[in-house]
Amino acid sequence: MTSLKISFTKLFALSLVLAMTASLALSQDLNMKSGSSKAHLSPYGKVETNWYKIGWFADLNGGVRLLGATSGAANLGAGFNGNAGLGFFVTDKIGIKGRIDYNTFKFTPGIGGNPEAKGRMVSLSLEATSDLLPFTSGSKIRDWRIELHGGFGYSTFNNISWKENRLENNPDVWDNDPVFKGNDDMGHMIIGITPQYHINGRWSIQADFSSFFYFKQDFTFDNYNLEPLNGVGSMITTSFGVVFRP
Repeated sequence: MTSLKISFTKLFALSLVLAMTASLALSQDLNMKSGSSKAHLSPYGKVETNWYKIGWFADLNGGVRLLGATSGAANLGAGFNGNAGLGFFVTDKIGIKGRIDYNTFKFTPGIGGNPEAKGRMVSLSLEATSDLLPFTSGSKIRDWRIELHGGFGYSTFNNISWKENRLENNPDVWDNDPVFKGNDDMGHMIIGITPQYHINGRWSIQADFSSFFYFKQDFTFDNYNLEPLNGVGSMITTSFGVVFRP
């Protein structure tokens, strides 16, 4: 009887030790899993980590172009703006980005008796970009990012109707024109702000508000009177789109 009681006591003590050990192991495993969701890089599901703060990203946006210098002979309304970019965040605060913009223009009245004239512009930019929130509220998990971006680039503008009209009257008019024949080629500075909301680890939606300042713009955008542009030209774009992180 004594032997049986001792064996039962040992068995009970062993069971208690095993239960406590299992409980501690389970607790430690849960803690590790909870910590790993923040420590490891995960591109899936709702944003729970900071992994998206660094690395590659690509965006695609569409919206409107506003403003632009014209002569007194034409009016310029709003046009389409489409832009796309590819970039890399080196840290959670600083990144670099290449961007391409396509803008459309519509002038009224047109040239040669036409009711309207159309133009288009392509711009290539190289920018530095920075997330402002870590500077103001520290590096922590959040669904929002507010990027300030700016840089320099090259733009080429083509007033389609005006260019065709000039070629009809003088086919050799741009024989000595460098780069793109008949286009107004210029340098530009771009600065803008881009709020983003992270849907999940891979996708975000964003709005972009950018200002362009043009250097060496020869003429106003309508070109009608070959009116030189005095000073620096400017334009504003507002667009909305998506960001993808591989």
